[in-house]
Amino acid sequence: MKNLLVALDLTQEEIEIFKSIPDVALTVKKQSEVTADDVKDKHIIVGNINPNLLESAANLEFLQLNSAGYDNYIKKISDKTVLCSSVGAFSPAVSEHMLAMTFSLIRHFHMYRDKQNNKDWSDLGKIISVENSTITVIGLGDIGKSYAKKSKGHWRIMCYWC
Repeated sequence: MKNLLVALDLTQEEIEIFKSIPDVALTVKKQSEVTADDVKDKHIIVGNINPNLLESAANLEFLQLNSAGYDNYIKKISDKTVLCSSVGAFSPAVSEHMLAMTFSLIRHFHMYRDKQNNKDWSDLGKIISVENSTITVIGLGDIGKSYAKKSKGHWRIMCYWC
């Protein structure tokens, strides 16, 4: 029997799915409510709990984070614990949002929207064209790489690793 702690906001349907896993004793709590007592006997934890609580997780075999970052967790777990993060899960949505924001900023969409809400149709002057422009991407993690790939067709890309 494995002890599983799921520290996520789940629907009842999702909880039922976890309950159907054979040979697993399930505990579901909100991340903010997890205590050292909750983790001390757990073999598996899903969710981003306070990393300091992991010091009491002597039996922890597997930790699944729901974030890409894991630096604060790796220092608190045993070498025998498998650590998984959500690297890659957010890059399509975030990089597309970044691309949309890039166009919004160079075309002054936010300022034109505000002006239109005030029934002001005056021009804001020259805008920047994406053609023959250069964009600098600082940090080529998963999101930075995804943004650079999406931008490549429109700009000359200068990439820097942090």
